[in-house]
Amino acid sequence: MKNVKELHKGDHIVHREEPHRVLKKEIIAVGTHSHTKVKILAQGIFNGVTETLNFAPHSNVEDVDIIRKKGQIIATQPQNLQVMDLVSYETLQAAANDELLEQLNEGDEITFVEFEGNAQVLEKR
Repeated sequence: MKNVKELHKGDHIVHREEPHRVLKKEIIAVGTHSHTKVKILAQGIFNGVTETLNFAPHSNVEDVDIIRKKGQIIATQPQNLQVMDLVSYETLQAAANDELLEQLNEGDEITFVEFEGNAQVLEKR
């Protein structure tokens, strides 16, 4: 757990059981008695949705280490890809956005992230 005041741009947190990347952090004053809030602009790793999150300054959030991995596409399927991790040689199912899915072919090297059994392809190398 990490205090929201200690978060920086580029950190990863878990919100609603999904990893988010912190894009921006602001401390704002709310109300006539200057109560402060921490306003965080975060983008979901898997869904790509950008959200504005508000927290009390003493709140804690779950932080997580998101590791970018190298992989190779073994097979393409209509909705997802079969990917082999180039370090551990483990195979797994990964999702990709529609635009990226059209560009990928079998044998391509990619960068992906994995979180709690879900994998997402980020880019073609």
